[in-house]
Amino acid sequence: MDRRVADKNRNLLGTYLGVAVAVGVLPGLEMEGGSFTGSALIVAGAVFVLLNQLIGTHPDEIRGSSPRRLLRLAAAGTAQDSMILLLISCLAAEFGLGLLTDDLMTVLLGGLIVRAVTLAVLAVPTPPRAPAGTDG
Repeated sequence: MDRRVADKNRNLLGTYLGVAVAVGVLPGLEMEGGSFTGSALIVAGAVFVLLNQLIGTHPDEIRGSSPRRLLRLAAAGTAQDSMILLLISCLAAEFGLGLLTDDLMTVLLGGLIVRAVTLAVLAVPTPPRAPAGTDG
């Protein structure tokens, strides 16, 4: 698997994990209907992934980036994820499927959690690929 594909897969995994952790940890952030359903999580995660792919605020190489650059990208990404969370909350109120938020502080903390989990998953090193034609 090519490195860019692996990074996209890790970004996807990190985003979905971040949404799940934010919903599980924050009391003011809950799924529509009060239950943790897979369909609502998939819809919320899909909106996050789609908008994060359109507006990328992830570092190309997280382990090789300077701390200043990482902090700038993390701040921009947290703002982006918070706005996406607010959008999903508005869509949930309109269509009845998605995440519901209590207040603006919950939205900001949710965006911070989603971005922190995504960056943590991106920071996990991938094992090196074995050369073609060798065992292992």
